[in-house]
Amino acid sequence: AILELGLGTGLNALLTWEAALAHGNRVRYSGVEALPVPEEIWSQLNYPQFTTNLPEAAHALAEIHRTPWDEGYFTLGSLFQLEKRKSKIEATTLTEGFFDLVYFDAFAPNKQGELWEPAVLEKMASLLRTGGFLTTYCAKGQFKRDLKAAGFTVETLPGAPGKAEMVRGVRQ
Repeated sequence: AILELGLGTGLNALLTWEAALAHGNRVRYSGVEALPVPEEIWSQLNYPQFTTNLPEAAHALAEIHRTPWDEGYFTLGSLFQLEKRKSKIEATTLTEGFFDLVYFDAFAPNKQGELWEPAVLEKMASLLRTGGFLTTYCAKGQFKRDLKAAGFTVETLPGAPGKAEMVRGVRQ
C-alpha cells in the first residue's frame, strides 16, 4: 500500500498506476490533500506524455482527479485502487503499520513548515510497516536529522532530472 502526502496534480499517482499495469502489481494508493488542484488546472496538464500508454493515461489522470474525496477506495483498472482524503495529514486517521511506501510530496519546509515538523515525521513512521520507505525531494540537513529521530535510516540518493538529491528513509 502507498500513501502520498500531497496528491497535488496527480503525477505520482499516474506514474504509479502505469507501473502497476506494466508489472502486474496490485496497488492500494491513498492520497491525502488539503487543497485539491481545480479541474481548470489539472485538465490542462500534459502528464500522459510522460507515460508509455498515452490514451489510457489521459483517461486515468482524469479518473484520479474525478474520484470522489473521502468515500473509500475506488478501482482504476484491474490492479489500482485509489482512496483520496481531503484533509490535512495532521487531522487524518489512517491505519498504523499499513503502508509500504510514503511519497512525502509536501512543498518545501520554507513553504509548508507545519508538514516538516517532527510530529508529522513520527506519524509517517507509525503509518509505515517496519522496512517501509519514505521518499522525498527535501534533502536539508535538519530534515534528515528529524527523520532519523523519528525512527528512519536515512539515505541520500541522486535526484530526478532537475533535482540534485532526494532522500529515502527506511522505517526501522
